[in-house]
Amino acid sequence: MGSINVLVYFGGEWDSSRMYNGYSIVGVIIPVDCSYSKLVEIILRKLKRDQLECTITIQYQITENGPPVSVCSDSSLHFFIEVKKNDRDMTKFPLCVEIENVAPRNDNMMSLGNEMPRYDNIAYPHGMTNDLSNGCMVTLPNPVMPTIEEMGSAIVEYVNGSKMLAVE
Repeated sequence: MGSINVLVYFGGEWDSSRMYNGYSIVGVIIPVDCSYSKLVEIILRKLKRDQLECTITIQYQITENGPPVSVCSDSSLHFFIEVKKNDRDMTKFPLCVEIENVAPRNDNMMSLGNEMPRYDNIAYPHGMTNDLSNGCMVTLPNPVMPTIEEMGSAIVEYVNGSKMLAVE
């Protein structure tokens, strides 16, 4: 189906005058039938980042000093691709990417005498949230599950009657 060449600005930040400053640049090739999750994978692979250890926000500007437009779903990505297909100038409409590190998984989440960990307040990779305030909704990934050893310890404690399993 074809592809488009896109510049990705990363490592910068938006200033008060709606300019993305202090960035580095890489180029990526995006298939025109690309999904949002595949785009995230392409960008993070190019930047040599682990998808499970960071969140990513992708935006671009239609006009200079105009408000940034978010790419946060398949439909918003397809709109961007249509914009790029209509103006193939490599320097127009770069994707401005902000990456935030999230805490890596702690393999010692549970120790003897502690309740099982809760999963209702964890950081999700790729900026995925159920927050609809920016008009974008994406599917939440499965939360990080406890290790076999952690589950085994919780089961032993439960069977021995020393703990109640926290199921919520």
